Order: sequence, then structure tokens, then C-alpha cells
Amino acid sequence: MKKFTQILGLIGLVVLGIGFLALLIGQKTNLFINAHLVVGGGLVLIGLLSNLAGFLDYFRKRAGRAYSGAILQMMILAVIVFLIGLISYQRDLMMDVTRDRLFALSEPTKKILKNLPGEVKITAYFPSEGFDQGRQLLKLYQGESKKVKLEIIDPDRHPELAEAKGINTYGTIVFDYQGQQTRITEPQEDRITNSLLRVSRKTSWVIYFITGHGEADPETEDKGGLSMFKKFLEDENFQVKKLQITSQGIPPEACLIVIAGPRMPYQPGEVEAIDHYLGKGGDAVFLLDPGVFSNLENMLIGYGIEPLPGIVIDQVQYLVGMDAMGLAPVANNFDQQSEITKTLKGKLAAFPRVRPLKIMGGAERPGKWTPLVYSSATSYEETDLETLFKYGRARQDPADHKGPLLLAASYQERIQPQAWEENFKGAQIRIAVVGSTFFMRNLALDVYSNYLLAINLFNWAAGEQSQAFIVPHTRKPSRIFITAGQTRIIFYSSVLIIPEILCVIGLALWWRRK
Repeated sequence: MKKFTQILGLIGLVVLGIGFLALLIGQKTNLFINAHLVVGGGLVLIGLLSNLAGFLDYFRKRAGRAYSGAILQMMILAVIVFLIGLISYQRDLMMDVTRDRLFALSEPTKKILKNLPGEVKITAYFPSEGFDQGRQLLKLYQGESKKVKLEIIDPDRHPELAEAKGINTYGTIVFDYQGQQTRITEPQEDRITNSLLRVSRKTSWVIYFITGHGEADPETEDKGGLSMFKKFLEDENFQVKKLQITSQGIPPEACLIVIAGPRMPYQPGEVEAIDHYLGKGGDAVFLLDPGVFSNLENMLIGYGIEPLPGIVIDQVQYLVGMDAMGLAPVANNFDQQSEITKTLKGKLAAFPRVRPLKIMGGAERPGKWTPLVYSSATSYEETDLETLFKYGRARQDPADHKGPLLLAASYQERIQPQAWEENFKGAQIRIAVVGSTFFMRNLALDVYSNYLLAINLFNWAAGEQSQAFIVPHTRKPSRIFITAGQTRIIFYSSVLIIPEILCVIGLALWWRRK
């Protein structure tokens, strides 16, 4: 009888162990787990009670005490390991030790998550297979902020839930915040973070693109339009609208106005309306192409910057394939102190058809200009535009300004509101001036770091630094650069010297044994 109950106790241990293992894996109970725990526990109890006297006699002996101590230590170790695993599973502890921080959120994203005004629900419609990186990325958001509530739904297993939300694309992510909703289909950090911004903000900033003078159109999708950049601005939580200036001036809800490459001069009343808007603390971006008189030059000179009449040519560092004359200079000289360009260190930007700028001393306004981008030392200003565009010839004359030439600059001025001023915009005037619109048109926006420069420029001008450009983490190739001398050392040592030494040692050993 004792032998039978001992076997029952051993069987109970096996059944009980299977039950605990299933519970650990499934993280919740079911009929299978409950049956194993109850039956296994009962059998173990029967075996233990039936053989209690034998167990006590065994553990009173020296060998029993030694084995019981070892078993107790193993059980304590098993419990510690189990608790550590349980805590790590519940807390989802993770440390990113990769060189390129592939499994960590960027600092701008962490800042935005910290400042979320309330709880945002993220619902991701991912199938059971695929989208592993998207799942991992969203869990990083959930782990970073308690205000992010994440739910992942498999649209194949629950098609009714997907149909109820109108989801017909794998990878769709829906963001809900206090009745507001937005969605994306690309699980990338920049898209997710911008969606969190867009859905959690009660108001969005309005950017007006001035029209009526042949400016670049934000809705045109050809190479000369700005439709790509308009989409990027909307992703950054901006509303993009077009505006023709009337006698009523600039609307009070405008956070930023954009003059993007006018082809005809502005009328005096329009210039006055723009100047009045800036004087109340308004912000503006001026993109003035070469060879065009816009009638805005005198107003800008009053602020302390002059758009020069020529065009920048660089026949050494230029965008190959766009032209053969150097009319698309490539710049890598960026100011490292400005919020606009400090992230561009080591990067390039192309400026097709750009005019140089000149910051003047003794300006009427007390604000400060900051040079942002310079062309290379091999560039120069071509002032004979008629010969250039009519005959396709360019030549550097002794009188032409030589590089580096200023291509973009920013202006800040603190102002005090006047008691009689209505619709006062803010305590600062922010102006950005670039000698070209082509660097952010559809034909060149995706070249080098043009998009990064453009979006940072607009974020700064609108006074919104929290919407910084987010560079998704990517795996960078591991490379080592060696000189010609180092190459020769490696060749001689690995191909000649080491084999030579081995041959000599081998011959010596062979001769000695012989």
C-alpha cells in the first residue's frame, strides 16, 4: 500500500508541475490548468500523508538532512528565479545596449510623451505574423508613459472589430484622445509621435502661404510645387492654408505666413499689411528666388538683411544631375548654435537657384540676425543673369563676391505690446529668410537633408520647438577607415611576414626531428 501511495505522490508531483508550467506560460487559469493543479495537489497530499512517518525518519538521519538542505536551497533558488522572471514580465524591463540605440525612443519623443495632457489610447491592427518591429516600438511608448494605453488587435481573428472602425489595411494605428481621432499606416517613430501631438492638441497652428504673385503652390504636385512639404507640415500638426492679402490684412489666427518665391512685385498696401503683421509679433518665412524683384526687399533691409541681386554658382560642390553649371550648390557649413541647424552637423543640403544674402549693420530694428547656412569657399555670386539664362554661360569676374556666401538666416526681436494694439501676436518677431524656394519644392525636398532643414526652419519660425524633427533609429554599417601606409602594413604582416615565420618554424621543427 505504501509503495502504491508513493507512486501516486510522484505522479502528483509531475501533474502539479505541468499545471504550474501551463499557468506560467498562459498567465491565466483555465479548465486544463485548474484540473492539473487540483488533481496533482491531491495526489501529492495523499502520498505525503500516507508516508509521513517514513519521511520523518529519513530526514532525521544524516543523509536525509543533507539532501533536505540541498533540496531546500534548490527550491529557494527556483522561487527567486521565478519571482525575477515574473517581475520582469510584468514590468517589461529592457535595456538597449546597441550602439545605434535601435530599441530606444529618441529624446524628442520622450519629451512629448512626458508632456501629454491626458490619456491617449493607441489601437494597432496588426496580423499575428509580421509587424514585429511595430509591436516592439509601440510597447516602448507604453512603457515610457502611463498615459499611453495600448491595444493590439489581429484583424484576421477579429474582423468585426476592424470593420467597425473602417480598417482595411494591415498595420493601421488609430489614436484616440477625448473624442478626437487620427490614424496612420506606417509604424515609424516620427509618424507615431507626430500623431500623438496632433490628436492631443485642442488647437493646431495655421500657416498661410501668400498667393497672387506667382508663388509656389502648396497644393501643386508637380516638381515646382510644394505638395510634399505641405503633407509634412500637416504631419507636424500644422494647418496649411492659402491667403490672398486683402484690405483686412493678415488673419489673426495666423501663426506663420510664408512668401514662397513670388514672380511679381507686391503692392504697397500688401507690403504694409505684412510689415504691420510682423510689428505685432507675427512670424514669417521669406523664400526669395534670384532674378525677381518682389518689392519686399526694402522692408527686409529695414530689418537688417539684404537679398543680393545675383545667383550663387559653385562648380566644385554642386548637385550632380540637376545641372552642369553649378546652379545647385551643396552646402555643409551650418551654424551649430541655432535651434534650426544644430542637428545638421555633418550633413548636406542642396540649394538649386539660390541668391546670396547680406546681413547689414546699423539696421533700424534692434533685433539680431543669425547666419544659418553658408555655401562653400569655391562658390561665387554671378551677377550677369542675362548672359547666364539667355546664353547658358557663367564666368567668375574679379568683381563677383566670392564664397562662402550666406544662403539662409534667422531674425529674432523682442517687442513690447502697445496698449492700442489689437490682435497682438506675441513677445517676439521671428523671421527666416532663404534665397531660394527650390530647396523645398518637390524636385529637391528629398535631396540630402533638405527636408530636415525646411521642417526645422518652419518649426522655429512658428515658435514650436517641441515638434523637433525625429530621426528614426537605423542600423548603421560598421566601417573602419585606414590610410595607405596602414594598408601596406596589414598586407605585409598578414600575407607575407606571418606565413614566412610559420614556414621557418615548420622547417626548424622538421629538421630537428629529422
